[in-house]
Amino acid sequence: MATACAGRNTATASGAVKGATVLLLDRTVSARGPGALDAAAAMVPEVRAAVDRGDVVSVAGFDGSSATLSWRTVATAFDGDATQASYDRARSRACLNAAVRSAWQGAPQAVGTDVLGAMYQAALLLHQAPAGRRHLVVATDGLVNVGCASVLDASFQGSPAPTVQACAQTRELPDLSGTTVILNGVGHPASSQPQPSSSGQLVWLTTLWQQLCAAARAAQCSVLSNVTASETAIPAENGAADEPVDFPAQPRPRPAGTGVFTVSLPDQVLFARDSNDLSPDADLTLTAVVSEVRGLRGSVVNVIGHTDTTGTDAYNRLLSKSRADAVADALVARGLPVASRTGAGSSIPGPGCGPEHRPDGTDDERAMRCDRRVELVIAVPPEGN
Repeated sequence: MATACAGRNTATASGAVKGATVLLLDRTVSARGPGALDAAAAMVPEVRAAVDRGDVVSVAGFDGSSATLSWRTVATAFDGDATQASYDRARSRACLNAAVRSAWQGAPQAVGTDVLGAMYQAALLLHQAPAGRRHLVVATDGLVNVGCASVLDASFQGSPAPTVQACAQTRELPDLSGTTVILNGVGHPASSQPQPSSSGQLVWLTTLWQQLCAAARAAQCSVLSNVTASETAIPAENGAADEPVDFPAQPRPRPAGTGVFTVSLPDQVLFARDSNDLSPDADLTLTAVVSEVRGLRGSVVNVIGHTDTTGTDAYNRLLSKSRADAVADALVARGLPVASRTGAGSSIPGPGCGPEHRPDGTDDERAMRCDRRVELVIAVPPEGN
């Protein structure tokens, strides 16, 4: 890194600052090693994109305390001679990729995992940049066990909204206004750690981070759980401890009577806003759903798309049907037949979502996100058959 980074700092770039990017690497025990995200590899395209934009790029590894963050900052805006600028950008990429690997492989210095605290410090750094365009990329399994967003005692069921509200009340949310945020690797700890026991738990965790991003006013937020796993074991004997997050065992549901139950998937883990194109996150979620339904020897009776009340009834019916079709087609492609697909539009509010509009007429975005969903109606044979 010393060779690649020689002279690479905020004072060396010859061009005007175009924007700011922060790259955060989770160096805690659960986020490194076989099975977890290969963070160094995942950051390579992010580094290239930041250098191509001409951003000032800051890199740090984090653990259980934001006080342990140590920043490496590189300016990448080069003007003038095209050949020299190209050479300088290549050196900056090499420097930053080396800095990323060093930050990720460094021993954790403080007990626990404080993802939100690291993001808070990153937001402060981003808002110091003279340019308005800001990017924050976090490589983490999302299993925070320090602070307001801790999931140590989470049931991974129901709505994560109370956790988000607690973080807002304690003012631990970063100010991510005007910032494009990517969290990569969420829900994928190292294979030596406890793993999500169902697709529902993975959906809950990704939804938690989507809602934390929204509450922090991020301009755009992508929570990615479809990862390229690392094959490298990073020794952690000399690092600080990281209390593992246990995922409660969830027995396969066998409803009494008809043997029919419904799985609700939030739209934010399947689609972009106002889109019926499945996102990268959807692949892992739907694959896990197929595995569970097969394990129950079940079948999909219906796939039902739902929207919020934004837009006309005709538009909502069309969008919800096209989303139901997209999910149904993805299930069929994975070998799971689907009997029917329905576009319900905004006609059936989600259970426990609450009114979409407050008494003063303003929109309740949390309730609207809750209503936007795709439901899978699953039938399973009676116990013993």
